[in-house]
Amino acid sequence: MDIVILSADGRAVMQTADWDGDIAYGDDENRFTISRVGGDVLVRGMRWQVDGTPYSGIVDTVCPTVSTDGVTTVSYKGRTVQG
Repeated sequence: MDIVILSADGRAVMQTADWDGDIAYGDDENRFTISRVGGDVLVRGMRWQVDGTPYSGIVDTVCPTVSTDGVTTVSYKGRTVQG
């Protein structure tokens, strides 16, 4: 499933299927973590959405991790937004 990456002002920047995610919606949880292998793509304040669904979020934290083999995985965490 593709996600659309948006700038902080809502302008589409790119679309990618290269991601993994954990998305929580509801009365008690409104958070997400999405990850992708490779360099930094998103910065704090940027947004993402899955076209045709109510799933989207705003990036609050960027967490790069370098594995022992030198591969960088970047995780993004933040608030989910429905609608």
